[in-house]
Amino acid sequence: MRKITIIAVSCLIISACFSPYQGDTGTITIGFGGSGARGAVWPEVPINSILPYIDHHITLTNTSSGTTIERTVKGSTTMRFQVAPGVYKITVEDYCFGQYFAFGTTEAPIEVKAGQSAVAPIVMGHESGVTFHTVNNNDWSSTIGSLTAGDHYVIVTQDITPTTFYSSSAALNITFIGNGHSINMTADASLFNIGGGTITIQNLHLKRQGTSVTNNDALVKVTGGTFKMNGGSISGNILNSGGDGGGVNVNGGSFTMNGGSISGNILSSGAGGGVFVYNGFFTMNDGTISDNTANNGGGVFVQSSGGDTFTMNGGSISGNTASSSGGGVYVASCTFTLNSPATTGSIYGNTAFFTPTQVFTATGGTIGGTAGVTTGW
Repeated sequence: MRKITIIAVSCLIISACFSPYQGDTGTITIGFGGSGARGAVWPEVPINSILPYIDHHITLTNTSSGTTIERTVKGSTTMRFQVAPGVYKITVEDYCFGQYFAFGTTEAPIEVKAGQSAVAPIVMGHESGVTFHTVNNNDWSSTIGSLTAGDHYVIVTQDITPTTFYSSSAALNITFIGNGHSINMTADASLFNIGGGTITIQNLHLKRQGTSVTNNDALVKVTGGTFKMNGGSISGNILNSGGDGGGVNVNGGSFTMNGGSISGNILSSGAGGGVFVYNGFFTMNDGTISDNTANNGGGVFVQSSGGDTFTMNGGSISGNTASSSGGGVYVASCTFTLNSPATTGSIYGNTAFFTPTQVFTATGGTIGGTAGVTTGW
């Protein structure tokens, strides 16, 4: 059994109630959330934060007739069932990103009669191996640093301005559920420095705050393993003293962008305002890379000794600026593959000093699948 860790604050309450229904059937309504007392064995977890990512597998068993009703509900606070009269047992199994982590059941069978109402609390428990922690606003990495190999979920329940940053080469698979919150950097460092395992951010914003500290690192640095971006943003980094990759620097390993934005990152003299890729792999399935600035490759700079380093299947690269070449994308000795048609992804509206409408600069590289490029090379 794989170990899952959920790091969070707050609590979960699940209850089931039976509301009146006219005729020869009854109605069962199961509610998730609320202000009642939670089951004694259920650990603290913020239901409103994690709810959009939970699949509730609900089973109602009529112990009188032996029939069952099964439903799967995603991201919902209530579920109503119209059922025949009988004695019912209700069970709930919760999955987060496909991984089973919690269960619940009625303490005793509940009799449902036509046209009558009843309330049946469901006592929740958690899968063996699931642990829960509180994130310290000022030292979040101390909690994350204690995690062992396996699958973990970190639920961000507030904006964080950490004094330490995450750096690991361990075989950890961590999903950060951001709920629209931010992790803000105020020092000369990368918020994430990934050398192994898989890190996924889900609707989490990675930002740099203030310009008083000179920064020489990308907000996300990948030297091994995999970083996945599912929504949220990587923005506002300013590299005043050289360095490559304002938002993301991939030098080994891989980065997959499934949504969100990489924007507003500025390099005074380096390459790859939004994304810098060297001997690594970047796959863009959706999202935007926009309004970034660099000397070469305002939006994206890619270079490799061989193989595909940047594959664009969707999304857009737009509004980026290069003071020298490659307003949108600079391709150097590698392959940039653009698979997205104009209806799903495009590269447009980028500028470079030498040719103001320039989208691409290629120096010995290969560009394939040109559909969707709206302003030429």
